[in-house]
Amino acid sequence: MNSSDRTPYAYVTIQVYPTEISGRTGPVFASSFRSWLFNFGGECWGCFLFLDDIGPLYPGQWSRGVPFDFLVPDRAPELNVGMKFYLTEGEHRVAEGEVERIPTARTNRSSPLPN
Repeated sequence: MNSSDRTPYAYVTIQVYPTEISGRTGPVFASSFRSWLFNFGGECWGCFLFLDDIGPLYPGQWSRGVPFDFLVPDRAPELNVGMKFYLTEGEHRVAEGEVERIPTARTNRSSPLPN
């Protein structure tokens, strides 16, 4: 699945932590990478990073405008522009991010943020 198959939930800026911090030694390169968890407010949700138009994400790299979606969008938290979050592999933080833009089709969602 790639980003042209569905409307992204949001577009985000992501910084993949350097290897010394994350332990990740290689890039994330799948077109719809989904092994990371979106972590906000102490809760986690499965997510997709659509990388087909972005290219690989290497340890230490910043990338803007990354299309992003949740594995189960109907159970996802409400996102706001400027919201900061972490991406984890298991219990290890491997990246951090910030919501840049939310497509108009997603701005009227009613799912609450976790407490």
